[in-house]
Amino acid sequence: MAGGRTAMQRVLLLVAVAGWVGVGWGMRREDAMQRDELTIRAFGSGGEDRFEAMKEKVYVHMQELDRAKSTVTAREAKTSMRGAGLAAAMESMKRLRKKFVTDRRDFSKGGPTKHSKPQTGHADRLPGPEWSFVPEYIGSLRPGGGGIRWMGNCFNDTSSEVNMDPQHEAKVTISMHSPVAIFCEDAYFIATPFRYDLVDFIIHGKYEIKWGKMEGEELDDMTTNGVRIFRLSQSVAMTIVDTWETLQLFLGALTGGPGVPRGVAERNLKFLNKYANYEMKPVQSLASVDPSLMRSGDMIGVVRLDGLDPLIMWGTGSHLGHTAVLMRGSNGSLFVCESQSKGNYWPKDAIQRTEWSQWLEWAREADYNVVWMPLREDVRVKFNATSAMREFEQLEVGLPGAVREEGTDGSGEQGLRYGFYNLIFGWIDTPRNNFPYPLTPELLMVIFALADPIFRAIPSAPSIWNEAMEKRLGLQEGNYSTTEVRMWVGDMLNSSSVDDLLSSSFTTET
Repeated sequence: MAGGRTAMQRVLLLVAVAGWVGVGWGMRREDAMQRDELTIRAFGSGGEDRFEAMKEKVYVHMQELDRAKSTVTAREAKTSMRGAGLAAAMESMKRLRKKFVTDRRDFSKGGPTKHSKPQTGHADRLPGPEWSFVPEYIGSLRPGGGGIRWMGNCFNDTSSEVNMDPQHEAKVTISMHSPVAIFCEDAYFIATPFRYDLVDFIIHGKYEIKWGKMEGEELDDMTTNGVRIFRLSQSVAMTIVDTWETLQLFLGALTGGPGVPRGVAERNLKFLNKYANYEMKPVQSLASVDPSLMRSGDMIGVVRLDGLDPLIMWGTGSHLGHTAVLMRGSNGSLFVCESQSKGNYWPKDAIQRTEWSQWLEWAREADYNVVWMPLREDVRVKFNATSAMREFEQLEVGLPGAVREEGTDGSGEQGLRYGFYNLIFGWIDTPRNNFPYPLTPELLMVIFALADPIFRAIPSAPSIWNEAMEKRLGLQEGNYSTTEVRMWVGDMLNSSSVDDLLSSSFTTET
């Protein structure tokens, strides 16, 4: 009987360990630490020593498993991706899903380590899964510039450095020690504007990532800005899940018909409440407002619960996702003047004016939430409606290359994509103080550069970074990649730092 009880205990222990392994990978730091503390208590007297003994046995068995050890190599995101476009992006997503979700986990060399006590000072977390895939910037590694050290989600003692041989072959080394829990995981996004890698680690030790040969602009960027290290808040597998949860804010609203599905709208309302601490309340329908009360200079504010407007609201701290101005024509007709993007819910592109009743019909179909904000009388007396309309008409017909398309409502499409030129610089006017956690200038620069080949393969896709920078540099628009634009800025300022790129001193009008 005693032997049977012992065997049963071993079976239960094996099941428990398997459960901890399955659930532990991908846990947040605090959850993994709490789980291990509960396990130690469950062992009773001498729990921590017995826990460490169990951990050592588990590690030995893990190392004995017949699992292939693969060398992590950096994947390049260069100009060859331009021809592949979205197909390359989808294929990359499939490879990531296979590597980190479908395939059996790859174990590298390592061994058991003593349980580490919690440490304070870890970064804040986002309140939900939405946008939790955005990694946190740790630091940059430059050849010959020494390494950096930080506390990971799993490993309290983490350090890294990059070395480059005379042939400009670079290699990133990461060392990890003192895990906070028996089964936890650290995942990182390691990148430059030219290439990137996603890696995850579950066992302490020293890891090497062959970064490849540097030359030309890539070599200049490596020596000046280095390899950027970003920490994911969870495992790569859970990061993919968080990405999917984030996509739910957009799917169905930016595709298909002009309306916003109810489920998507409700998700975005919850997002605004959690992330922006803003609760939208029902207001009187704008259709019940007498248009004769509306005058030139009055503002129209719009919120469409499609993922994009709530993102703008969270990022900028605004309670609006889009704005327009009301103007009266010479015959008294009321127009809405704005910069728009033609898509599934709006039929016109660029700077435009639309007669009020037509605009209201499109707004209803698009599930706009609209607010009318009249000018204060003391401000209205300073507003020169005649001069404002004259300026708009000059934009309408006087710009080189502008296209005027007359519609049945008498409005026109001007062809000036003002909104895309100014979106990012209307939001960012300081080097580092306009970003919601965990977004940073370093991540913004890398993402724009890596995504550039994909977007350039889509003729209709706007470039909120390249075209804005090209205009400010006086370059011919649409002919330069993100990395080429960045190098132009570096030559102009005699510096390639991200702070220079995003500083307010550089965002002057041209």
